[in-house]
Amino acid sequence: MPFELPRDAVARLALAKSYPFEAPDGCFLWRATGLAPTLHPISEADFSGRTPVLAHGSNRAPMQLARKFAGQPGLESDIPVTAGWLQESDVVYSAHVTRYGAIASTLRSVPGCRVRIAITWLTEGQLGRMHETEGLNYRYGCLARRFEADSGPRRSLDSLPTYLSDHGSLTRGDGAPLGLAAVRAEGRRHEAISQTTALALVRDTHRPAEDLDSHILSNIDDGVRRSRLIASLRASALAADLTDFEPLSSQGD
Repeated sequence: MPFELPRDAVARLALAKSYPFEAPDGCFLWRATGLAPTLHPISEADFSGRTPVLAHGSNRAPMQLARKFAGQPGLESDIPVTAGWLQESDVVYSAHVTRYGAIASTLRSVPGCRVRIAITWLTEGQLGRMHETEGLNYRYGCLARRFEADSGPRRSLDSLPTYLSDHGSLTRGDGAPLGLAAVRAEGRRHEAISQTTALALVRDTHRPAEDLDSHILSNIDDGVRRSRLIASLRASALAADLTDFEPLSSQGD
């Protein structure tokens, strides 16, 4: 099981609408200690034996790391997270709905644009857990693109593992992707929208008669309905365009 969803409808709606979740703009060390995870200075991090993995969506958020790793025996060790800029790219909405009801993110090539994302530095066991939580909608692979980190053992990296959506990019039908307004970018030429706007766009396109909250909750509760919606979104999506992405294994959110 990737992670347990809230039972309360209000909490489920809040989870779906708050993707990609609040995250510090800079580097930090995530630590699962005591009753709640805590953040510490990156100077306390030990990077040895860890794999750097690009985190362009929720995986850079402390609370999402807590949902995925807190309470997992043997996996609650520190996770260093280093912020930086990915070149010639943007974080855009993927053409799929997560099992917790959000419209998730993916990466897209955008000449002249750089986007502010992060790297999670994972142990072997943590990487296996991350694969497990990423579900069936992403491929894990290596992206040959420059990332300039604020801190960490390597300040400039030309190739990094990441997760790329299997479903392409969400669009209004005008041939342009839709950026995540919650993710900072420089040189972005296409529209950027909030999570709530993205959810409403999907609702308006596929089930316009439904109340938005009811639409979101039905997509969470009914896996068959969600799968059919994903298939419809994928049919009209922009195809993935990262020609410098090489799959390493089939994983997926």
